[in-house]
Amino acid sequence: MDINYTFPSVGSIVASQPSVSSILYSGSSFPYQFIISYFLIGGGGGSGSGIVGGNGSAGGGGGGVQSGTIGVLRYADSVYISVGTGGNGGVYNSVTGVDYAGSVGGQTSITRKIASFTIYAYGGSGGGSDNYPELDANMMPYPYNPVPYPQFIGSGGGAGTDGIYVGSAGVPTSGQGHNGGDAVAMFNAGGGGGGAGSAGTSTTSDGIGGNGGNGLASSITGASVYYGAGGSGVSGNEPYENGLNGLGYGNYGSGANAQYGGSVSGYSGAVILSIPTASYSGIYTGTLESGFPKVVGSNTILCFIGNGTYTA
Repeated sequence: MDINYTFPSVGSIVASQPSVSSILYSGSSFPYQFIISYFLIGGGGGSGSGIVGGNGSAGGGGGGVQSGTIGVLRYADSVYISVGTGGNGGVYNSVTGVDYAGSVGGQTSITRKIASFTIYAYGGSGGGSDNYPELDANMMPYPYNPVPYPQFIGSGGGAGTDGIYVGSAGVPTSGQGHNGGDAVAMFNAGGGGGGAGSAGTSTTSDGIGGNGGNGLASSITGASVYYGAGGSGVSGNEPYENGLNGLGYGNYGSGANAQYGGSVSGYSGAVILSIPTASYSGIYTGTLESGFPKVVGSNTILCFIGNGTYTA
């Protein structure tokens, strides 16, 4: 008796086997197990020094902002977190007799362990100082600024003035923020720092500095909050007032307000992660903001205010 048997093709044998992803990851499609949403804020820039000149120093630029999603492998993957600090306020150099611009804020980043890549939110640039402002344009190199500026910045700091000359307002180089405001010599007033949501401005009134730019709003934590606002400028004329602060000033990534007769450091950035609660491992290192982790809808939120990791 003849027996007829058709052998399956190699392709059909392979196709009938369970995929690697279904064996290791309970049926989810390879290579990603679940999606994490992120919101990154760079450190805010420091304000320009007004220690010696007593004129119009400028507000620091707000930190840059980045948001999006990344795919993460369960049981194998990690996300490494680096949080940028606020830039230092400008200092007075007794050797050169110059008040310096504020320093740029630190960059914030997340790096995925598997198929490694890094996403950055850049720091805001420092505000201009109140004497020799033509020397401390926000992108000028050392020694005109005490710290060399990086290639990329978030929002630009405002321009400073000594009442005669004006500096140059900072311009974002990363596409993550807005310009700083110009100084006004006739009002002896520094400009406001740019924010992640809008540009800083110059003043239109004697005795008052320029306004800081607005931050950028996000609802990732469950409420709408503005981040990366610019700092306000100050005037060296009476009544020596600051301009208005933009929306979200004082939150993560804010640039520093200028200070008559002094300087101030910018605000640190943060990393906010939104993880599906059904996939949340609870394994993390580093410092979280008070009240986190917290559950918002179907997600668990982590807000890192220092370097750390999240392990899937």
